[in-house]
Amino acid sequence: MVFHLPAGLTSGRFERRGSSEIWISDELPDKLEELWADLLQQAPVTGLQPHLCWSGDHGRPEAPADADAVRLEEVLAADFAAYREERLP
Repeated sequence: MVFHLPAGLTSGRFERRGSSEIWISDELPDKLEELWADLLQQAPVTGLQPHLCWSGDHGRPEAPADADAVRLEEVLAADFAAYREERLP
């Protein structure tokens, strides 16, 4: 499939993860919040779903099929606890 990447993405590369190809930017784009909203709005037409991941291995699944192994409730609870501790005295 040939298509143009959405405007606003930084330089990067495609990588194959399992049966999916993903775009990995070399750095965070400028105006990330606006770009994210635009990408979500375009998703039903383009079929492209934006994801924000840290570089390197931070415990995230390497293959999309491995996402089911993540205990989302535990991850979200830990993240929210850290947020509350940092932001809400």
